[in-house]
Amino acid sequence: GALSSADASRYARHVSLPSFGALKQAALHRARVLIVGLGGLGSPASMYLVSSGLGSVTLADADVVELSNIHRQIAHRESAVGLAKVASAAATLRAMNSRCDVRTVEARLAPANALDLVRGHDVVLDCTDDVKTRYVISDACASAGVPLVAAAAVGTEGQLTVYCRASAKSVGGVAANTSEKETVAALPLDEEEEEVPPCYRCVFPTPPATRDCASCAGSGVLGPVPGVMGVLQATECIKVLTKHLGRGGGERTLAGRLLMYDAFGGGSMFTHVKLRKRRADCVACGADGTSSGGAWMKTYDYDAFINGNNACAAVKKEAGEEEDGRELYARNLERITPTELREMLTTPTGRGLDVVDVRPRGLYDAAALPGARHVSEYVFPNLWCERPDVMNAAWDRKKPTIVFVCSRGIASKRAAEKYAREIYDEYTTLRDERRKGRTVYGEPELPENMVRILDVVGGMERWRADVDPTFPKLV
Repeated sequence: GALSSADASRYARHVSLPSFGALKQAALHRARVLIVGLGGLGSPASMYLVSSGLGSVTLADADVVELSNIHRQIAHRESAVGLAKVASAAATLRAMNSRCDVRTVEARLAPANALDLVRGHDVVLDCTDDVKTRYVISDACASAGVPLVAAAAVGTEGQLTVYCRASAKSVGGVAANTSEKETVAALPLDEEEEEVPPCYRCVFPTPPATRDCASCAGSGVLGPVPGVMGVLQATECIKVLTKHLGRGGGERTLAGRLLMYDAFGGGSMFTHVKLRKRRADCVACGADGTSSGGAWMKTYDYDAFINGNNACAAVKKEAGEEEDGRELYARNLERITPTELREMLTTPTGRGLDVVDVRPRGLYDAAALPGARHVSEYVFPNLWCERPDVMNAAWDRKKPTIVFVCSRGIASKRAAEKYAREIYDEYTTLRDERRKGRTVYGEPELPENMVRILDVVGGMERWRADVDPTFPKLV
């Protein structure tokens, strides 16, 4: 349990720190940490933890290093482009501290493997930017009784907190490697000092709407911002591992509070807010969830849960009755490949071809298809009225074509379905007006005859791969 002479010299600045000392340094050396995501957050967090004397770290990520990562993901070098992120980061960490046991898992954290990965670690760091993965990580930590240090960074802002509480009375390998007497003497605990912190699901019982889920790929990020949050995440992890109590006393960790950072916030770059309390009936950290050991996770439908707020499921009016026409129309739109779009753009197809780019404005400004126009995915103007040629084609009874495109074909599909519902509503309004004997401009067309709505499978990323390799990779 004691530090070796070499370690005492290496970590002399920790050992001499009155609020830290040799015992906590030894506890850090015995600790095991799982880091999920080796990007802008996971890079600095892992580097500072390993350089601070962490004993064992497991790196989990399924992605490969891309050139657009390098400006913020400092564990990777230009020479690592194309390599697995876990392999690149592991090489960096081993070069920094040969005594740290660095393990890698080249896979995404999913309900099927999350519990097995989380168990056996003292703390987990969530360094991801995917909502589904956040729920999976938190559920696994809550079920296994492992503290979770979660951070986020996008644009010029960041957030940090600590979810879930350890099931044991001490963490950082202390309980497993010292006697009860030594543990109490080394790291005094006060069970009444902190409330049991909530898990991510307690704080966010309903997943955020799709439009609120910004990511670095879609919304951009200032390089140093995830660096700031990753360093703070490493600091918070050390506090949790060593039960670190600051010189001035007070709360030990950010459990129950959310730290918010705004790089452009002027004099108030850092603020705190209090989080919702832990819910006794929470499916993850409530009595039922923890007693089952997380077995419920393997049968829980995370996709249905995440999409529940946004997915427009087919509406069944009564058993045996026809599916709602509006949703049936929206969910059966035609999808085309980038190659097919190129043919449409280069072959005369008559008036009315309209390419609508629903990527974030910054990506559209950086590079876009010739003639494409930018429209927010969430706020559609009257697309016909904005393009006289499209509107005139409609009045000439020549069905116009609107093609939605985004980065990867997900937002464009959502946008196409949303616009299809608007077209269907227009059709039903005209139809109902005519049934009431009111004057309308001609016989209302069926929705599929009013306009041809398409979206591009794979978006601009697939356009780059299949059609134009010179198009810049922006996500």
